[in-house]
Amino acid sequence: MQADPAILIKAAWVAAGTSAVLSILAVVAARRIGGPDIGATGLLAVSMGLVGVGFSIPATRRPVAVWLVARRYLIRYGFVCLGTAGVVGLGIEYSSALEGRQLPFNLGIWLTLLAVVGLIAGLLPSAVQISLLCVAVVVAVGEFSLRLGDSPQKVTEVVESDPIVVEGSYTADYFTPDPVTGYRIRSGRKVSALKRQGEQIIYDVEYTIDDLGWRKTPASGDSDGPITAFFGGSFMFGEGVEDSETLPAAFHDLRPDRRVLNFGVHGWGPQHMLALLEAGAGSLAVPDGRGDLVYVYIAGHMARLTGAMAVHNAWGRVFPYYALRNGVPTRQGNMTTGRPWLSKAFILLSRSKIAEHFGFDLYRLTPPDPDLLVRVIERACELFAEMHGPSRCLIMFLPGAEADMREIQARRRLDAVEIIDATRAFGNNSDMHLIPGDGHPNASGHRVLARLLGTRLQ
Repeated sequence: MQADPAILIKAAWVAAGTSAVLSILAVVAARRIGGPDIGATGLLAVSMGLVGVGFSIPATRRPVAVWLVARRYLIRYGFVCLGTAGVVGLGIEYSSALEGRQLPFNLGIWLTLLAVVGLIAGLLPSAVQISLLCVAVVVAVGEFSLRLGDSPQKVTEVVESDPIVVEGSYTADYFTPDPVTGYRIRSGRKVSALKRQGEQIIYDVEYTIDDLGWRKTPASGDSDGPITAFFGGSFMFGEGVEDSETLPAAFHDLRPDRRVLNFGVHGWGPQHMLALLEAGAGSLAVPDGRGDLVYVYIAGHMARLTGAMAVHNAWGRVFPYYALRNGVPTRQGNMTTGRPWLSKAFILLSRSKIAEHFGFDLYRLTPPDPDLLVRVIERACELFAEMHGPSRCLIMFLPGAEADMREIQARRRLDAVEIIDATRAFGNNSDMHLIPGDGHPNASGHRVLARLLGTRLQ
């Protein structure tokens, strides 16, 4: 006698439901019972538990009149509705994440969304419904298991090395929101920044920020000669070195006849330079007259320009978002408002322990875009020249950015965009020119780059 497949399916879901109910109890217990939000894992476990309860009724074969009437609809529409509840729960969570808060568990919202999803999904063939439920079970078990592994109650593993810690006033109210660039440094202050690993000091420095929010270059304001405006991220800013040791400061030491301005900010990319120049913000600290623009490019800047998932979820949600329109880089809001659905998908994945464990990244949705990179740089150079007269525009590529440098060289249309190949500037002695345990150039590294730049700006 062959077993009825329908009975086997029901029995399997009874077992799954029982396991899920136990999972619910574990989640509630872990949150000390009564917590307002059981989280995505809890919602997935609830869905599996309800599925199991629903299938336990027909499995008993009890001739209950109400069940006989509703069974057809519950089997047809109910289990997909319940099986997709975990997805709905995650949707509730990432929607609240957009507002920077945790949404309490709301049974009304839960049941409403559950009913809508169930009615739609119920139109699918039974085989598809069962497949969806199986996927939901796998996700539920995976998320719950990984979250248990991260629970505070777990036994702390032995860490081979001490964590890296950043301390000082740099860590408190250092950045401020900005409508043009998303964020920038608070103006008119001097902050301390100490980075250490255990008792070992990686760097202990101070950053002086002027009244316009840019890092000061000592003695640069004393010159009335041509201007050299430096743009970039933390490498240009001079993270980990003193005011007198940055690349702009080292260049000014070689060329004291020039007025040097440092427009570098931690975490910025090429689009920040363009956004500043489009808004005219670059001219706030650059008087009329001839000047040159220098941009320092590292390999990670492509991901910042395209808003890759890792950058978006870490610090780039408010980055300026540009897309090519008829070959022209056109601003489309920021990385959240300009592509809302992709941003929500990134946020959803950032809350998944499975995605975190396997390092899952929707990289193919934000692939490198060398055309956009070239046009952003060229447009920034054009705007700078319009503001400050005949200018030279130099892009310095640091070690690791060789591939992007070749793309720029092959695609650039403006002869005014000059390439400085600094990918081998440190030779085989890179350790001598980088901050140990950090990776940013030290004072020696900045001097090497300044000398290379100086040979081009004679």
